[in-house]
Amino acid sequence: MSMKQSPSRRYSEGSILILALPCHLELPQGVENIESGIKISNLLSIHKVLTTFAFDWEIGTLEGEKPSVINDDSSEDAVDFYRSYLERLNSPTNLNEIRGNEYSAIIIPSFPAIIANFKGEPLINKLGKILREVYLECKGMLCIGHGIAAAFESKDAKGKWIFDGFNIASVPLIQQWNDEYFPLIPFLIEDKIRELGGNFCSSEPSQHLIIIDRKLISCQCELSLNLACTSLGYLLRDSID
Repeated sequence: MSMKQSPSRRYSEGSILILALPCHLELPQGVENIESGIKISNLLSIHKVLTTFAFDWEIGTLEGEKPSVINDDSSEDAVDFYRSYLERLNSPTNLNEIRGNEYSAIIIPSFPAIIANFKGEPLINKLGKILREVYLECKGMLCIGHGIAAAFESKDAKGKWIFDGFNIASVPLIQQWNDEYFPLIPFLIEDKIRELGGNFCSSEPSQHLIIIDRKLISCQCELSLNLACTSLGYLLRDSID
């Protein structure tokens, strides 16, 4: 059964914003091929869960550039989804023009490239300011794996991280250690979270780990994506009720 084609932009007030990196993202020498795209398999999983809670979604990138997408799933369901939502994927919302109160929540997928790009400070600083505004105005944020790194520059007027004191799950040391780009990345996620005042949480890479602290939901890897999205759905539903 084919999925219904949907509009490409501004679907409804209170939709969920999914952050994506632009397809022309410039990465430092040596890490040009590090994963920077949003996987179709993950986007399909997010879509299926959100629709069960009657939430719509949209993709957002800086400057509204076409997002980097990885077609990692050749199943009939995934191909149908990609065809049905191609227009939406090709017409992302410009993050520079959004207002935080437009969205119910924001989802930040796992992008290993977000760490490699930390040397490109303008991108990280822009994302930090935007994510801070959206988080303060919305009802929830979900960070998957490396995704929390996109918010490392989300700080208040005094320079304090907005997640200071939060319990946060993210990529464990063993996972970063086994990455072929490990010698070239500027920091360990767990070290950075602690440095900013957060409490880093992790378990064995093969285990599900989801942490809910106030309106921040974090999970250490994509293995827990469906459960994490379901938790976000309940969080949003409870806030409406």
